[in-house]
Amino acid sequence: MSFTQREARGLIRKALGRVPEGESIRHLNIMPMMDMMTILLVAFIFQMATSALELTAGTVELPRTTTDAPLPEKAWTMVITPTGIVVEGKSIVSVNNGDVDPSEKEGGALGIKIPRLTNFLASLRQEDIKMMQKNGIDPAKAPPPELLVIADRTTPYRLLIEVMFSAKQKEAGYKHFRLIVQKNFAVFEDGVKQELALFSHENLPISLVLMMDCSASMDEKLRVAQDAAVGFVKTLDKRDLAQVVQFNDRRTVLQDFTADHALLEAAIRRTEASGPTALHNALYVSLKELDKQKSGRELRRRAIVLLSDGEDTASLVSDDQVMELARKSEIAIYSISLRPSRSQDRNRLAFSQAEHLLTTLSQETGGQVHFPNSLSELDSVYARVAEELRTQYTLGYVSSNKRRDGKWRRIVVRVPERDDLQIRHKIGYYAPRG
Repeated sequence: MSFTQREARGLIRKALGRVPEGESIRHLNIMPMMDMMTILLVAFIFQMATSALELTAGTVELPRTTTDAPLPEKAWTMVITPTGIVVEGKSIVSVNNGDVDPSEKEGGALGIKIPRLTNFLASLRQEDIKMMQKNGIDPAKAPPPELLVIADRTTPYRLLIEVMFSAKQKEAGYKHFRLIVQKNFAVFEDGVKQELALFSHENLPISLVLMMDCSASMDEKLRVAQDAAVGFVKTLDKRDLAQVVQFNDRRTVLQDFTADHALLEAAIRRTEASGPTALHNALYVSLKELDKQKSGRELRRRAIVLLSDGEDTASLVSDDQVMELARKSEIAIYSISLRPSRSQDRNRLAFSQAEHLLTTLSQETGGQVHFPNSLSELDSVYARVAEELRTQYTLGYVSSNKRRDGKWRRIVVRVPERDDLQIRHKIGYYAPRG
């Protein structure tokens, strides 16, 4: 069976229904959740054409597109970068000029199966089956994990076909795919562009500390604050873990990390207002505690959601110490600062310093600060924080700077084609030592 170039183009137009007759096919508008079998079908139509309609690096490009659809709880992630194919953070096969070396393909340059990739995916699947059996789960009854194939807009179409054909092999055991074409993010470290090794728009589980200022000044505001915090807890997913902390001159854990909404709500209702405010002490300890919530293989977002109505009046820890620890952590801080009703109170130096600290902490950790004008806005503020925690991209890279000098490295993230976008992210980190 063979097709002329014109016939092949006609079949593609018919399949995609998007390219008018007479126009050149320069790219294929692949949607984020497009069925992979359609992609393979179109690829084979290309391959069977009798005249030159080749798929080489740069010939066919993917347009920039994104997805907000919920992603599966269980999935392996494969990232196709300009220099390699990375699965679950491990580099499997090198890519050069948009192509895998012919020696890595079954059948050489004309082959589309990459055995090394197939074998690695098969080993991941076998490890998964063994783990299920160890936990008393019947693998035959459990849904197989999906494979998230993440590319960028310049990924050659031919390379995508080779990757997904290799993953579709029986020994690899993957029946379901999702293709995610990432936004054209550019990440710079100290001015040097970095190569992304991880891109995710997953609905990741969250570990967070819900901190509530319970100093004496919160007495008349506490009931409204409790109601808003309870509403926030109800937005948490079953995989999320939260800790409830009240602070005044001391920090008290009312409920340790749990996914149980009833326990979290009961803890919030037990908050009581009294005493001065030791904000720095409480925040410092919370950062330490949440840092212990790192989990080996599982990727989780970690955040502190802090509500306070004033300046620190009783801490032994300085604001510089809090800032330094926050910079070293991978924890986003979302601050909600209730401004005093009287203008003379808002203009006090101590309050201005507290406002500056909360703003800087949020900016430098990739979180956000909110200054509601009244208690009635608390519900909407907590709702915005909850929404943001659910709608984030996760970008990861291995620094090209190999020096282990312990110095601060500044990170800048841009979308080159959209200079108007404001992107919030962690602004840097300290390099390892030794």
